[in-house]
Amino acid sequence: MEKIIDLKKSVYNLAQDYPEIKEIMQELGFVDIIKPGMLNTAGRFVTLPKGAATLTHEKFDVSEQVKAYYNAGGEILACGTCLKSRSMEGTDVCPLSTMIDCVKMVEWADKVVTF
Repeated sequence: MEKIIDLKKSVYNLAQDYPEIKEIMQELGFVDIIKPGMLNTAGRFVTLPKGAATLTHEKFDVSEQVKAYYNAGGEILACGTCLKSRSMEGTDVCPLSTMIDCVKMVEWADKVVTF
């Protein structure tokens, strides 16, 4: 049976639906997930996207990787719709972009990474 994770659900609700997710999340850097107090409090309003936005882990330090990429001359565009839906704004490193910006980058670039 296929399992589909609803990214709009809180971490608490996901852990209730899929108990095995706690171990997976801990391995990915969400080290407090196994603490019942954290899961029962913060876990009730934090979603995976919100948690991932603040994630820092020695193995998966996305913030440092983004800075290194940017400092090496890489360009990052943030989907305006995605940022607005999360009540976020663009930054100097990752400015708010439009679909036209993204199309121009795809046309120009030899390689494009999306996620």
